[in-house]
Amino acid sequence: MLVYTSKNEKLTLSDDTMSAGGEGEIHLVISGPARFNNVCVKIYYKSKRTAQLESKLKYMVNHPPNQICSESFMVGWPLETVYDNQKKFIGFVMPIAYSNSKPLIVLTSIKLSKKLSTLWTDKYDRKLGASSIISRLKLICNIAIPIHILHSTGKYILKDFKPDNVLVTADGKVTLVDMDSIQITENNRLLYNGTAATPEYIPPEFYTQNVGKNINVPIKKSWDYFAVGVVFYQIIFGLHPYTVTPAVAKDDSCNEIFQNISQNLFPFGLNSAKVASYPPPHKNFNHIPLELQQLFQKAFSDMPTTRPSLEQWVKTLKELIQKAPKITPQALGTISIKCTPSASVWMDNAYKGTTPISIRAKVGFHSIELSYNGNSKSFKNVEVKKDDTTYIDAKLDKFNSNKNKDSEGLSKLGCVILFLVALISSVVVWNKYSGINKDKDQPAPIYEDSVLVVDNGLEEVSPDSTKCDSVPYDNSDSDEYISDISPSANIENIWMEHNAFNRNTKGMFIHIKFNNSNLRGERLTVGAYFFKENNVTPLYDRYGNELYFSLNCVPNFDESTYQDFVLFIPYKDLNMPPGTNDTFSFDITITDPSGEELARENNNRFDFRSNSI
Repeated sequence: MLVYTSKNEKLTLSDDTMSAGGEGEIHLVISGPARFNNVCVKIYYKSKRTAQLESKLKYMVNHPPNQICSESFMVGWPLETVYDNQKKFIGFVMPIAYSNSKPLIVLTSIKLSKKLSTLWTDKYDRKLGASSIISRLKLICNIAIPIHILHSTGKYILKDFKPDNVLVTADGKVTLVDMDSIQITENNRLLYNGTAATPEYIPPEFYTQNVGKNINVPIKKSWDYFAVGVVFYQIIFGLHPYTVTPAVAKDDSCNEIFQNISQNLFPFGLNSAKVASYPPPHKNFNHIPLELQQLFQKAFSDMPTTRPSLEQWVKTLKELIQKAPKITPQALGTISIKCTPSASVWMDNAYKGTTPISIRAKVGFHSIELSYNGNSKSFKNVEVKKDDTTYIDAKLDKFNSNKNKDSEGLSKLGCVILFLVALISSVVVWNKYSGINKDKDQPAPIYEDSVLVVDNGLEEVSPDSTKCDSVPYDNSDSDEYISDISPSANIENIWMEHNAFNRNTKGMFIHIKFNNSNLRGERLTVGAYFFKENNVTPLYDRYGNELYFSLNCVPNFDESTYQDFVLFIPYKDLNMPPGTNDTFSFDITITDPSGEELARENNNRFDFRSNSI
């Protein structure tokens, strides 16, 4: 394919597209003048090729920011407009993102995708605690710097900043893309309006003061300051800052994030009293340094003028990174554990879960304890070698039973869990009632961690260096990612059945109707977290762990519906004090095998009476 620049320079493009989106396709430039090395061309679809867009791109070509690339960041800035052989406008030339880049969205969930290589997991896996946070803070710096450069021109506002418009590499390089969507002003006069913004990244004043609703009035930098705050929060905590349940719903038929933004329901802001509950990952906010907490609180302020600039973000983050002591990276190996039947596993108080599993562990000697149905077995001095795998295979049905009573064994279990200060603990009551659900492929219920906690204080772990790395975007990777069909789940209905019996045990049935897509053969975990009536204060079991029940299922189809998925909750396991007569609540969650939450239904209330037991 041949195209021509405004200077009539001939460019040969690849016939295959690097990626495609809603506006056009990206093609690699395979030959042309020397100044067009490592560039690509965005070819707009015919319906998008307007004179206004051509004019806007010409302005951007003639008025670039002071810097569009460095060792750590790149901006996908228009370098030239391009035309067909009839001199009709068709698109523009821009730099190619760093190789092996991926959309930032891969780092904005609680757990990393299993599709990511160890280059990513060894740097960004939240199980790494503070070292992961340091890597993420560096990444935030590298995102903030090019946005600050754009703002410094006094001409450009991103307007629709979101994770989809950022590409990153495992070593921290950043590329900003979709630059043709920005707003352009000159001397506070609007020249070119930006594209419509995404509701989840629009600040509260849009809803409360109509700021930004008049397309002829330019928006200010504070609009971007809110959006970057949201994205930075997602990078650190793995969820949107306004993912909450309001005390008073604005619209009972809809609980969208943008509605929470319109009421400014940030869990740790001035309107925190109006938040009824929020998912556990938000609790990590209290474990980050005070300086970082204050940046987020200001970013989500009702007063746009108080939001921190990108320069303030970079200054504060660099100081936090530099304060962290330098440590030598630890050599790692792998422990692979398989048990028959499946068992809960504790390893040096650093991991808890079920088998079969593989754990990345420090080189050296470790102790492993396996526990199943009151039986347990310990493995002492298990050696882990660098870049090697140590296998442990045990048949737990052949374990010798503990001579102590079950309660004593469970007490030991409770102590182990309480010792895990790096985790937000929650406990599973091993569900003996898996036969309730009719799915024959359903495995035995297992424990799932509710969330990994950010280590308290950056001073505990040092960065690889005090220099901020950055990250860009490989269009071929992004195209593959966009075309990938993401798994999803949706909870349609929840109902309860009280004073019921299962195998001579009295309790309550929780019935859930839910559907799911693109999860065939994947293990889903349906769980219930229990709270007091306010849906904020957790209930605890007798060992001090947050009360949690779960059961698994494995869908047999790409699109499937569970008409009546059942959890049985024994009343005795709710750990209610004698004489309790009160109202309580629970949240239902559906998570995938990696622990990523696919669906959640909060604040399902029920009454408990002691005479029910």
